[in-house]
Amino acid sequence: MSLSHLSRKIGSGIRLGLMLLALAGGNGVAVEMAHANPAEQTAGTGREFGAESGVASGFEKRVDPKPANNVVSQKTSAVPFETMPDGRIRIGLVTLDKAKREISFPAKINMREGLVEYAVVTSAGKVHESVFVTDASPTHLHLAALLLKMCRIDVQGAPPQISIFVDAPCSGSVKCESLDKYIVYAKDNPEGLSGATLPPTAWNYSGALLNGGNVSAESEGSIISLISDATALISNPREGRLDDTLHLPNSRMLSEVGLPVVIRFRSFEATEK
Repeated sequence: MSLSHLSRKIGSGIRLGLMLLALAGGNGVAVEMAHANPAEQTAGTGREFGAESGVASGFEKRVDPKPANNVVSQKTSAVPFETMPDGRIRIGLVTLDKAKREISFPAKINMREGLVEYAVVTSAGKVHESVFVTDASPTHLHLAALLLKMCRIDVQGAPPQISIFVDAPCSGSVKCESLDKYIVYAKDNPEGLSGATLPPTAWNYSGALLNGGNVSAESEGSIISLISDATALISNPREGRLDDTLHLPNSRMLSEVGLPVVIRFRSFEATEK
């Protein structure tokens, strides 16, 4: 599939052709993203979907009904990227590995105790309720997902499923564990007993919610949610997402606040192979 054809398939709400072309053949170039006008973004189908329905079809999948406050517009925002010697692509703080079909970004341990509603947020998000915090841009994360075709093009069916891992330093080496092991239940519930880790299952890549041409996750800071949050890029498919008093950090896995980690995710199908 040609780059121009892929750009057209992604949708008319955002023009990624120039960026895709630059990523394929250049280093260190800042490319501007040109969004369609608001009328284009709200016209057609699939714009009313919530976080738990529809599929991630790119930037025009869902439109936030709330007005944006203090949002830095991405209508003319430059996208910093570089192609690394080993073929990986870096978009800001986000690294895309085409060979492994994997996306990764740096984060830090943010909480070891207390109720949490998020696994990962940015500094603009609810840092008082998140296990990890990152400076990576949600917009850059979603662009990487688009480039790996991790987002479905049509707007029908279930959200794409992904596996999420955390690389954390441990006794002089790096320990890799699935994200579910970093979160435990605060009380007994149908999915597990108090103190048990989340059951291992795929997470939903819900996609980017747009608000007036801006990615809502950028202003809300929601990257991986444990509770229902329409603005989060990645959502928890478990029934416990409806209870905001259900989740705690697993302190046994979280050695100290501020410790750097790396969050990695890839399609669930690729993980199973």
